[in-house]
This record gives sequence, structure tokens and C-alpha cells, in this order.
Amino acid sequence: MMLDRRDLPGDAGGTILFNLYSDDGLGSTDILALWDSFMVNFKAAFNVLEKDPDYFLGCAIEWDPITGIIKLDPGKYLHEIVAKYVMTDVHSSPIPLPAGMKIYMNADGNGAEFA
Repeated sequence: MMLDRRDLPGDAGGTILFNLYSDDGLGSTDILALWDSFMVNFKAAFNVLEKDPDYFLGCAIEWDPITGIIKLDPGKYLHEIVAKYVMTDVHSSPIPLPAGMKIYMNADGNGAEFA
């Protein structure tokens, strides 16, 4: 979602990008005054905890200051799921198929080969 506030006078206007899901959200803009103004109004209407982003939807947020690239790393979420189902001592195994091979299932879903 994008909040377009380019109509504000002077250098106060700009845009804020939002990623929202249930009770989790991220907002981003390069205009600090715009963000501060928005958050004053937003906090007046909603109970909001504002903090530097570290996780979003179970994914760690990683930012490379040299390249400016932002990545979401699902590793934390995956580790939590593995621990939840008591699978921390399970070992992975390679799939015995060539890389890139496509697997298809018939319409009945019973695994029988196509006629």
C-alpha cells in the first residue's frame, strides 16, 4: 500500500510505502518529517509500537548498507517450526531426481500415470 502525500506544501510531501498483515507492518519513506507527522496522527487512532525493523512475518530483515539491498530471511521462522515439531535432530536427504525435473500428478491425485 502506498500513502501519497505529495500534495503537502514544500519539502513535507512525499510517499510512504506500507506492507501490512494483520497486526504486523512495515512502513518506509525517505522523508523523516513526513514519517513523524504521519505517526503522530496514526498513534492517536491506533495502539502502535514503533521500532526499528528486525522481523516481519517471521522473517529476519537484513539490510546491506553498501549495496542498499534489503532481504527477508525466513531462517528464524523455519527454526521455530522445526523446534515446534521436535525435528531438530532430523537430517536432510537429497531428492533422487535430476535438477530441474518436473513432477506431475494426474487429475485424480492418486499418483497413477497418465493414460
